[in-house]
Amino acid sequence: MCSTRVNSVQFSSWEGSGNQDVYINHIKNMKFNSVDDARSFYLGYAKGNGFGIRAKNLDHDREGRVVRRKWVCDWQGSRREEYLTNKNRKRKPRLQTRQNCKACFSIGLDSNTLKYSVKVFMDDHSHKLATFREVSSHRSHRNLDEGDYAQIDAMGKNFIRGCQTFKYMVDKKGGYSKIGFTQKDMYNKIAKMRRSKAFESDSQAAISYLESKAFTEPNFYCRFNTDDYDRLANIFWRDSHSLFEYKCFGDVLVFNTTYKTNAYGKPLVLFVGANNHSVTCVFGAALLLDETFTSYEAM
Repeated sequence: MCSTRVNSVQFSSWEGSGNQDVYINHIKNMKFNSVDDARSFYLGYAKGNGFGIRAKNLDHDREGRVVRRKWVCDWQGSRREEYLTNKNRKRKPRLQTRQNCKACFSIGLDSNTLKYSVKVFMDDHSHKLATFREVSSHRSHRNLDEGDYAQIDAMGKNFIRGCQTFKYMVDKKGGYSKIGFTQKDMYNKIAKMRRSKAFESDSQAAISYLESKAFTEPNFYCRFNTDDYDRLANIFWRDSHSLFEYKCFGDVLVFNTTYKTNAYGKPLVLFVGANNHSVTCVFGAALLLDETFTSYEAM
């Protein structure tokens, strides 16, 4: 087991703690008002002790409340045996990041107080713990907040290259150990925000086009809904030719979801059948927000 460990970590977001030291032997008696409070505590504890965390198990009751939640060390588990013994490998294997670590933190809901108490806390690690400079590289401790992104976006609009922007952010934060995100995280965030902005403008253009088709084509049909932020969520459409083919050959209908092959990463659903010449007929199409039951039901 690892010998390097701090004895206490300061936290401020759990019930009754204020800014006092939280000692390891007190953790099992802690209470939390919410799952987020428990996660914030364990995330801070993990960062102070040199490891990262991953969410593991999640259980709900019939009313939809979270009754059990578990987090594990990000070195938990092991790589599949067939991956380790693959002799036809074409690429250099990635570094081993799973060491069957048993460290974990689990909470459960008390039905009387409606607070979360600690059910399991295991703190024995099967690997060397990270130093203060190293721990920020764990995925659970990396975060690019909106303030940082606003500055990165402004620099991008002034044609400053990404590598130069990242170097500037590193210098501003005081070094790589303090920046809180990697260069890849920055590029991923930029790409995500650009897709979001493009989708918002393209969504309005698509709806306008489909509405014009409905105005000029009597049997054209389109239906869509929006999410909580009034953004396009799911959209379905079919034209008059698809309706005609459905009336003739719609005895058997199959729908297939392509896995996010479009630029926006949204599942495309095609409703298809076959005519009397065994030629595929498209009866309609839809773009979904995601592949959940709610999205399929809305469609």
